[in-house]
Amino acid sequence: AMKLTARREADSFGPLRGRGPGERTVLSMRNLYPLERKRGGYGFQYHVLPQEMGREDYEKNREILLEICGNTGAAQRFLKCLERAMKTAAARQRYEEAARYRDLIQDWTYLKRELNAYEDFLTKDAVYAAPFAKGYKYFYIRDGPVIHTGKGKDQSREAVCDYAARMAREQVWPPKEAYLSLPMTEKGKVDFRAIVYGHIGEAEEGAALYLL
Repeated sequence: AMKLTARREADSFGPLRGRGPGERTVLSMRNLYPLERKRGGYGFQYHVLPQEMGREDYEKNREILLEICGNTGAAQRFLKCLERAMKTAAARQRYEEAARYRDLIQDWTYLKRELNAYEDFLTKDAVYAAPFAKGYKYFYIRDGPVIHTGKGKDQSREAVCDYAARMAREQVWPPKEAYLSLPMTEKGKVDFRAIVYGHIGEAEEGAALYLL
């Protein structure tokens, strides 16, 4: 019920900055089923070898995975259930199983952090500062599109925040109704922000991106 994809699809989450933990999680979850809701948490069984599930179990698993990936509280409850399962397996001297749970905890902790960080990114404006022949050029991003460009002396947070504050005071950018009417679909806006987010930390030398 889980897969890693390079393209945004229906019921997809991300992007993730780094494929490794995502790939390991997808592989490991093939051994953890069926998932079920149980007393404010989740129940599951660990299988040494993946087995084929019936359609009903598959749909239940898919529904729960969407819940865990799309809700911070659900992800935290799932992590606590994995921790209990790891301790139980270790107490029963099933050390290989406990190690699998440990690895799942590490990878799901990473996924939870990445998904939370991206959701936080979507709620904020951003400024990308890129080096030019004389100084830096700033690109102000809001709701997907670049709504204003300007120039500055450097790429420091202080300089970028001064630029953003100046633009806010002078109100030089178009009203929200104008830039949201640009010929860009809702999916395109999300994809654009996903591309920007995916390149944080991989910008060209001397460039920087700040969330405001």
